[in-house]
Amino acid sequence: MFTNKNYGKEGREENIRNANAVATYLNKRGGHDVILCLVNPYESPRKELKNNNKDKVIEIYLHSTRDLRKEYHVKDFEVGSPDISINTNLSVEISSSGCIRAIGRHLS
Repeated sequence: MFTNKNYGKEGREENIRNANAVATYLNKRGGHDVILCLVNPYESPRKELKNNNKDKVIEIYLHSTRDLRKEYHVKDFEVGSPDISINTNLSVEISSSGCIRAIGRHLS
């Protein structure tokens, strides 16, 4: 969808802002609920998304202490203040059901 292939900090932020703009447009203009799943390592673009979509964003932080694929992780990740934090060290079934329950509690 986007042509930017820069995975440095500036490039990542540009890609995230572009995705945020599409999600905001679909939500505000189209009236659609949007699920945006990104590796979004910087707090500033996450705050922008929340500010542009007041009370419509649930930020979910998935994390793990496993060493699997650590070479692909962003080294300067900013955790910030997610609404929901899920440890994915457990099985896919347990992690995903925990995430679904947490979203349900957040929406109630």
